[in-house]
Amino acid sequence: MRPWGGPRAAAPAAAGRLELLLVEDDAVVAEVVCGLLARLGHGVVHAPHGLAALAELELARFDLALLDLDLPGIDGLALARLIRAKGLPLPLLALTARADAEAEPAARAAGMDGFLRMRVTGDILAEAIAAGVSQR
Repeated sequence: MRPWGGPRAAAPAAAGRLELLLVEDDAVVAEVVCGLLARLGHGVVHAPHGLAALAELELARFDLALLDLDLPGIDGLALARLIRAKGLPLPLLALTARADAEAEPAARAAGMDGFLRMRVTGDILAEAIAAGVSQR
């Protein structure tokens, strides 16, 4: 996990390895998810909020982004809409602790390609990432 703010060269993903952007404001959750993703063999950049994520998207190429819905400032729904408005074909997965029935339809309406509720495992992440990448 690289703290937000440092330089990062854009490089194409090697076979099987993807470059992922995780946008999550909770440091503990971010550490756990980054660890799961790294164990799957992926490169992960963590952005703690929407503005940091937008900056990362200007600096590097990513194969997929995982967005928390409840971020400070620009929430995950607004961030997804901004990414879509930029015309980026980046697959987006919502990753949230929300339990309400409106969360998934709202995420999909904002442009998310997939939806995951917290308490994810490496296998759940691997499956969702494979599905997200194949959709774009």
